[in-house]
Amino acid sequence: AKELSYQRVRNVLNFDLRFGLYKDAEFHVTLPIVTGDSWNHKFVDGVQRDNSTLFPPSDADALFKVPYQSKSRSGFGDMKLGIAWAPFNWYSDDTHPTWLVGIDYVLPTGTAMKASNTSVGQGVSELIFNTTISRRALQMFEPYFNLHFVGRFGSPDGLFVSHGETQKYVAPGSTLGTQVGLAV
Repeated sequence: AKELSYQRVRNVLNFDLRFGLYKDAEFHVTLPIVTGDSWNHKFVDGVQRDNSTLFPPSDADALFKVPYQSKSRSGFGDMKLGIAWAPFNWYSDDTHPTWLVGIDYVLPTGTAMKASNTSVGQGVSELIFNTTISRRALQMFEPYFNLHFVGRFGSPDGLFVSHGETQKYVAPGSTLGTQVGLAV
C-alpha cells in the first residue's frame, strides 16, 4: 500500500560545447549550472504516523522524519567530457542510417551533496559508453534507438567510502539501459 509521496524538482542549465575533430568525430563538454534542487516527502492522504505500517510511533525511532523538506541546493554540478564518432552518417550517404558511438566521462567537479551542505555534486565519477542508431524519414522525422552503459565509481570526497567490515556495499551502482525516441 502506498504510504509516502515523494517529489524532487531539479533545474539544471547545461552549457553544451561541441568541437568537430575530423569528419564525423567530435569532442564535447557539458558544463552544468544547477539553479535549484529540492525534494520532499510526506504521508499520502489518509495515512498518519499512528496508522502507518512502515514507521514507528515516534520520530525518535525513525530513520527520517515525515514530512520532510530538503534544503534548497544550487551551484556548479559535475562536468562531462566526451568524444563521439559516426562510422555511418545519413547526411553523407542516405543509403545508410546514422550510427553514433561515444564515450563520456563525468568528473566529480561539484562538491558532493551531504546533509550538512547545500552542494549539488553527486560525489561519483561516471564512465559512459553509448551507441545510437537513427534514420531520417520523410525529411522531418528521425526515429532513434540508443544502448548505453554507465559505470559509476565513488570519489574520495563523496559518500561512497568504506566504514568497515560490516558494511556490505561501498560502490555506487552501474546501469545498462536503452532509449527509443523520435526527433522531429
